[in-house]
Amino acid sequence: MIPIIQGIPYTTYNVPRRQSIPTDEARRRIATKLIDTFKGNQTAYLEALIYDRYSDPTFAHLRAKYLAPLPILTKLIKNISKIYDRTPIRKFYIDGKEIVRELDDLMDSSKYIVNPALLDILEKKFYSNKNAIALKMAEEYTNLLGDTVWKIQTDEEGCLKLVFLPNDTVGAYSFQRKNADYQNSSQDPTIADVIYVYEDEESKDDIFYTEPTPIEKWTVNDKKIDENQTDNEASEQARRYFNLEKGYIGSAFAPFIVFRSEAHFGSFWNFKNTDTLHFVDELNLKISHKNYLTQTDTDNTKVLIDGKPMENIFSDPSVINQIATKNIGSTNNPNAEPPSQAKLQELKTADLKKLDEAIMQDMKTLFKMYDLPFDSLLATKNIMSAENKQVENEALFAYINSQMDIWAENEQNLFKTMIAVYNRDNQELPKGLSLMVNFEKRDVQKKLAEDWLVEIQNGVSNICQWIMAENPDLSKDEAQKLYESNLAMNDKETNNLFEDEEENENIEENES
Repeated sequence: MIPIIQGIPYTTYNVPRRQSIPTDEARRRIATKLIDTFKGNQTAYLEALIYDRYSDPTFAHLRAKYLAPLPILTKLIKNISKIYDRTPIRKFYIDGKEIVRELDDLMDSSKYIVNPALLDILEKKFYSNKNAIALKMAEEYTNLLGDTVWKIQTDEEGCLKLVFLPNDTVGAYSFQRKNADYQNSSQDPTIADVIYVYEDEESKDDIFYTEPTPIEKWTVNDKKIDENQTDNEASEQARRYFNLEKGYIGSAFAPFIVFRSEAHFGSFWNFKNTDTLHFVDELNLKISHKNYLTQTDTDNTKVLIDGKPMENIFSDPSVINQIATKNIGSTNNPNAEPPSQAKLQELKTADLKKLDEAIMQDMKTLFKMYDLPFDSLLATKNIMSAENKQVENEALFAYINSQMDIWAENEQNLFKTMIAVYNRDNQELPKGLSLMVNFEKRDVQKKLAEDWLVEIQNGVSNICQWIMAENPDLSKDEAQKLYESNLAMNDKETNNLFEDEEENENIEENES
């Protein structure tokens, strides 16, 4: 019987799988293509598309020969990944007190802890120059893939390092309700209870491809690499796992850190950019088609119309067929003559013009989707005023600034994971450590000194606001103290200058 609700019959149905939550194998295959495309290795994928679309292998081979893909996706991702272009300001605290190397006269001693040795560990072993480069790379790949998983390791010099686990070689999932471990899990599908790492295979497009076996498997409750070794706690391997601090950090657990490009729900992986990838493929095919049209040797190209070879034909068979039909009524007409070379040249010019317009329109659409100013990324003949450039950059900078919140959260999770790994491999750090990170916001137009002076003279702004704008890490009280200190120093130097001038004048008078 069909169930009834308030007199209205309805049928039950199974919820279909969301396309944003593909199977794990499909996810890893698309991740492989995204990474390859981002790194500039997209020709093989475009060749496969061409051979799939054209039934004539000879014509497909001719098209594929003139492939000329551009790194469009790479350009897009790099232009929206600007958070780590400027190193953020990081301050470290113990129980709310900032860790410093030394105190000066302007600092309130109750708010600071002097510990230069600990500060060296945090600044040099946690946030080394190598990790600064890795964080920039993390931002780009996270914007590309939606989420990325990194493993924190200790190098031979005792410094922590971030190791990227490509999305096509790593898996993560939460315990399901039917799993006996569910009650001990986070019960949040966006948080990983298990992380496993596959061997990085050379090709996942092989027709003999089979599901690989993980070479590493970690769980939040049992740190292990091989199920056969979980009882061997005496081994070095087991020591490194069982000595790690247990518990969730962000979306994973130590020694893993998950960087996210945005908050989401429903599953661990936030799958994104597949539609953009298809759009970029189509755009590159249009660009390659233009290359094919402009470089094909017209004297040597042979095309068949109705099974009959025609010499000196420029464009592809379907277009020539349309021209012949338009000019002579029917290509089956035994008295039909092939279109003239002049007609073909006219077609070539018209086709190239339409193709150029389509390519430019698609590029503008793509950049608009990412809030990117079109003229700042491509060399064009348009001359823009400073006001127009400012307007075009507003949306881009607003997007970049909006990413700071999620990356501030990523930084907090990274810091906690680093502490767990460092405590495992070195002497334990003090309890109560915390981090404050401050990213520099992108302003469309930064105030010049003249602007500040005008505002200060008219009472719109004050000197402390100017100092804080130039030094975002300073509080209002610190800016006031810095201003007073500089003012006193300037007065002292001015007085010394006047004294020196009077002394010089007295010497000159005595000599005369």
